[in-house]
Amino acid sequence: MCRLGVRQMAGTASINGIISGMNTDDIVTKIMDIARQPVTRLTASQTGLTQKLTAWQELNTRLLALQTTAGSLSNSATFASNAVSSSDEDILTGTATTTAAAGTYYINVATKAQTQQLASQGFAEVTDAVGTGTVHVSIADGTTFDVEISSSNNTLTGLRDAINKADKGVSAVIVNSGDALTPYKLLVTSSGSGTGHEMTIDTSGLDSVDRPVIDQVVQDATDATLVLGSGAGKISVTKSTNTITDLIPGVTLSIKDADENKTITLQVSPNNDAISKKIGDFVTQYNNAVDFIKSQFNFDLVGNQQGVLFGDFRLQTIQADLAGFIVNPSQGITQDLKALSQVGITMDTDGKLSVNSSKLSDALTDNLSQVNALFSTGFDSTDANVSFFSASPDTQATTSAGYAVSVTAAAIRAQVTSGVDQIGLLSQGETLILNGRTILLDAGMTQTQVTTRINEYTQWTGVTALATGADGTGTGNFLTLRNSKYGAAGHITAQSRVSNASGVTSGLGTTVVTEAAFTGESGLGTGNAGQNMVGTINGVAATVDGQYLIAGVGVDKKDPAQGLRLRIDSSVPITSTVHFTKGVGLLVKDFITKATESKGSVTSAQDTISSEITDVKKQITDWNKRLEDKQAQLYSQFSKMEDALGRLQSQGNSITALLNGMSSSG
Repeated sequence: MCRLGVRQMAGTASINGIISGMNTDDIVTKIMDIARQPVTRLTASQTGLTQKLTAWQELNTRLLALQTTAGSLSNSATFASNAVSSSDEDILTGTATTTAAAGTYYINVATKAQTQQLASQGFAEVTDAVGTGTVHVSIADGTTFDVEISSSNNTLTGLRDAINKADKGVSAVIVNSGDALTPYKLLVTSSGSGTGHEMTIDTSGLDSVDRPVIDQVVQDATDATLVLGSGAGKISVTKSTNTITDLIPGVTLSIKDADENKTITLQVSPNNDAISKKIGDFVTQYNNAVDFIKSQFNFDLVGNQQGVLFGDFRLQTIQADLAGFIVNPSQGITQDLKALSQVGITMDTDGKLSVNSSKLSDALTDNLSQVNALFSTGFDSTDANVSFFSASPDTQATTSAGYAVSVTAAAIRAQVTSGVDQIGLLSQGETLILNGRTILLDAGMTQTQVTTRINEYTQWTGVTALATGADGTGTGNFLTLRNSKYGAAGHITAQSRVSNASGVTSGLGTTVVTEAAFTGESGLGTGNAGQNMVGTINGVAATVDGQYLIAGVGVDKKDPAQGLRLRIDSSVPITSTVHFTKGVGLLVKDFITKATESKGSVTSAQDTISSEITDVKKQITDWNKRLEDKQAQLYSQFSKMEDALGRLQSQGNSITALLNGMSSSG
């Protein structure tokens, strides 16, 4: 007799009681709903943590965008950018580097540089034969080459392709002149402009009477000529190109056209528009970060809603620190402009910034250097041989006393100087062995060519060559080999295969020379070993990296100068006092760098939440496994109960039948 009703449910057997008459599924479901409450709470917790992680990630993105704009303002070069304006950009334009001096220049462009173009006589078809033989091309810069024409390419098209394939500074095309009988001409153009690239094309080496004669001047080769100024000392300049980089320091001129009767006014001035835009970009990104932080602290009393990071002390600290840099941005600055409000940047009651463009423009025009210091890095030294290279986010601005810098041993590079000078051209080829590399010198080389050849191997030898006096200093005709690396780790081992007594040589000689044994074959060589620099910054021994002193590396007690990296260009011991200031751009940049680094507050918050999410996920997995086991256990218990009831029912039926039988028999 069947006692149990069985149907399959997800993951377990569902049993409804036939003997007991109970709805087993309903009972188990209600029991499991209560048992699943911890999982429901954990799932809600996971959702909340995920929202918090997303919020911190969004903040991280906005802070990094702010850091980029702050980093631009922290660079003094941003405030040294220059712009060039021209009174007639159809004739002359220009660009300027940060090293260009502001000023007004008056320039007359008489001619512009042009490339020469020569054409042949006309041909009826591009496939017309031009003969076989040699075409000789000469260029005024000394380039010459031959183009060979054979039976396989003895057409106008073949000659064009052969010239182009040579790739020697000229190019050729076939043009259609429109002539009714002979429209096709070979047009050859020099790749370089100016008279120094004039061409002569000799086709007399072709054996055909119909050979092209390429001597029709389509365009003359001309140089660019211009005059700077108009007085008795005016400067006339002739250049082969229309791009001139060496007339006005830091300024590149581009000639567009020429007009000898027109004077162009060229104005070089600070590019305040570009600076204003970078400051505007900074303000925009700052406000974006502030908007996001503010949204996290919003609380809706009506809907009882709040930001997911509401009340987070780490976010409150970031908000306060950012506002602090704006309200009191300068560290160590002693100038008149010490606050952003003085240059037109103010903060409203919501903590957002706004820019008074007119006031900012006036500040840039009247006090550019002070605006620079207000935003970027400031540095000065009492010794010109000490210069700023970089600082870390931990480097603190100096007080009025500054940081004391002392160099007791200067950084020196290993060096050797030949004992015999090179007067004239090398008498013969010469082989040098320099730090294990073989360098071949050709007969007839000048000393400049010798040093150039040696320097072609610097990346492998670590050595540079120069011409100096006999003591390795100044200028002269003695070959000096100098290690590129400062300090005792730099070494030189050099030898020539040619005696320095055999005619004009490099002067090195056949005896191996080193920085420690430098007298060489002649016994007159000079040199010195490399020496490591020794120095202190702010009274603490500094780490040395070649020419650089680095403060606070490996110091147990944090030094306020920690991370300050200074370049020392002196070859003798020196002392100096340096002042280092941090403007708002550098402060914000350094703050975000520290906040988003591996142990920073923003990164730590994300790591903590990620760890919590991982832990909650594991708890949910563990709970679900226990709940599955509990559900299976409940169904098993109900199944056993039904079996027991079935057995009791069967026993009862047997007893009833027995009693009925006994009654009938009696």
